[in-house]
Formats: sequence, structure tokens, C-alpha cells
Amino acid sequence: MCPRQAQPDTSAPIDAEALTSPRHRVALVARPDMASVAALLALVDRGVPVVLLHPRSTAAERERLLADAPCAMIV
Repeated sequence: MCPRQAQPDTSAPIDAEALTSPRHRVALVARPDMASVAALLALVDRGVPVVLLHPRSTAAERERLLADAPCAMIV
């Protein structure tokens, strides 16, 4: 039997600026490997907004995406 997990506190207000700020956003080149899955899960677990980038996207495509959603870093 699995132990019951604590429910998240949904009464606290969400800081919309923190979620949309480029300082808190990370771009992840999502390759089909365990390292990408582990990185994605670690970021999501920490509540970091992630912008997924296709591994075969061109530099121009990535620039266009990142212009719309600036990120603190690319992983």
C-alpha cells in the first residue's frame, strides 16, 4: 500500500510575475533520452516553467520561440 501524499496548499496566491519572468524559465532541448526526461521532471518538480525546444529545430526557429518566451538558460 502506498503512503498517502500531502495535498498541495492551494490557498496561497500564485505569483504570476514569478511564473512568467524569464529569470525563472528554462528552455530544454527535449531529446528522446533519459537525461532529458530526468531534467524535465527535476524542473517540473521544482516548479520551474519549462519551454520545450525540438532537438531538430533550426537556430532561427529557436530564436523565434525564445523571443516570445525568454529564458534564463537553455539545457
